Amino acid sequence: MHVSNRIYGIALTVLIILSHVSLLNASSLKYYKVDISIYATFPDNSFQSWLINPVVSFQNISNEYFSQSVHIDRFILNINGETFSNYVLTNDGDNNTLISINQIPREINSTVYMVFNVSYSIFVTSKKVPDLNMSKAGGLDDIPKQLINNVYLGFNDAWLNDSDVRMLAFSMLNKSNVLDTVLKYSSWIDENILYPVNPSHLEPWNSTSVFKYKEGDCDDRAILLIDMLRSVGIPAYLQVGSIYMNGNNSTEKFNNLYYELINTGWHGWAMVYIPPWGFLPVDLTYFKDASINYVKINNSTYLKITTKNPLSHIIGAALFTSTVFVASSIIASDYTKPSYEWFRTVLNNNIVWREKDETHEVLSKDELQSYTLMENKETLISPIISTQNLNMFMVLSLIFLVMFVFIFIYVRRRFYIRIRR
Repeated sequence: MHVSNRIYGIALTVLIILSHVSLLNASSLKYYKVDISIYATFPDNSFQSWLINPVVSFQNISNEYFSQSVHIDRFILNINGETFSNYVLTNDGDNNTLISINQIPREINSTVYMVFNVSYSIFVTSKKVPDLNMSKAGGLDDIPKQLINNVYLGFNDAWLNDSDVRMLAFSMLNKSNVLDTVLKYSSWIDENILYPVNPSHLEPWNSTSVFKYKEGDCDDRAILLIDMLRSVGIPAYLQVGSIYMNGNNSTEKFNNLYYELINTGWHGWAMVYIPPWGFLPVDLTYFKDASINYVKINNSTYLKITTKNPLSHIIGAALFTSTVFVASSIIASDYTKPSYEWFRTVLNNNIVWREKDETHEVLSKDELQSYTLMENKETLISPIISTQNLNMFMVLSLIFLVMFVFIFIYVRRRFYIRIRR
């Protein structure tokens, strides 16, 4: 009888623990709405469909450090009064999800007035920050063989395998410790690459330009780091996305381009394979414990971003310490040339582009619980954990508990009957 009571107590304890773990997972789930609206005017003979089609969507991400689940709630494109709402989801060479619009004309000779809107529901879970220790870090020989290929170590229009960059990278390489190498490269960029407050260009620079002019914003600096890492055999790629910045509203203008950002900031960082932890973010601009100083050079203002603890580039990265929505990963595809062509086409043809990017957190528990996938919502990936799954778990747990109690009572009664006999 004591054994039966002990089994019952253990089973009940396990059930309670599982219930609390499930509730904890549910509480770590956060739900955001991201809305992107574009109003554009194309003068005669300037409209080209490649400027707006396809559209890069926010991505589905799921790994041991970070998870993101994306749903498209609304998608509307209107050109001169004609609405295009049919689309298909495709993938590019780096497996990023693209929204491809059906039956859109490739060229239009007359003036074009375009209205575009896409709204997302994005579910994210709390991040697991790895416990990095220099003594536990692996070397080049510990990088998996399947990553030693042209996908993660090749070069494109962004990371060019510049000879000067390669020479610099080899001078600081620690073959037996990838983490040490990554931190040395990051510290060199901190000290030598300035962040322009008023950049002269919008398109990203390649690694040669960043190294030559010793300046660059978030993705420019990441591109230089990636070139350094790939040149010595360390897999790395670029990731870009947006950061939820509550209360941080701004407007930006560059010639005929206008951007309004509400609770939103766009960002880029490197993803680097560091054995034994796998691919980790290395953030060179927006990271915890960053020290920022203003520098004046020839009437231009720059930021010098450094840190006393180089590990902050990883454990303090925005992907770990802020709410970040991953939009795309640039692994093998070209990056700087398509961006340059897009900006040059828009600017040279006097296309007026007004974009509004807005992010809001859904704070109401009722809103989260009542959220259902409607027929007009496109699911990019199943939700990480839904309240429906949680409720189902609790119901099944209750059924299991009731069944266990009945079985326990039945076995106990049979045991007493045998004793009496």
